[in-house]
Amino acid sequence: MANKTRYGLGLALALIVLQLLLFLLGYETDKIGTLGAKILPWLGFIVTAAVIWLGVRAVREASPDRSLTYGQGLLAGIVIVLVAGLAAAVYSFIHYTFINPHFSDYMMVYVRQQWEAAGMTETAMEKAEGVTRIFFRPPVIVVTTFIGRVFSGTICSLIIAAILKRKPAAPAA
Repeated sequence: MANKTRYGLGLALALIVLQLLLFLLGYETDKIGTLGAKILPWLGFIVTAAVIWLGVRAVREASPDRSLTYGQGLLAGIVIVLVAGLAAAVYSFIHYTFINPHFSDYMMVYVRQQWEAAGMTETAMEKAEGVTRIFFRPPVIVVTTFIGRVFSGTICSLIIAAILKRKPAAPAA
């Protein structure tokens, strides 16, 4: 369990650093909607897959016979993403409450531009804005962050466990 928790906390730290980097580079403020703001968050998925790979492999190597069943690999990956998802969700609350409290305003500017480009009327935009803003509030972001991290991490874990599984060595005759 210690390996899984350690990798989960390492993944959380990497995701937190990435989120801070995106903020400091302006991709959560004035650069929302740019190509970089759309591409750079995919780094989180790549980092997640890499850390799950390393964590599941560490679990396999810690096994006395260096074996790993599919279920053991999947469980290891899920524990890693649960720990990381929980820590990332807590950080997201802190981030969007204290570090970037105006995130919803930046997002609404971007969303309104998209609506205008689509030909939406001002009345329709005002009605839609109230509902849309709800999704950019810290409590909702926390829930979606946790669910998103766990979902994408579970998908990675399913694939990685299948690749890294290893049958126990046959006993010597």
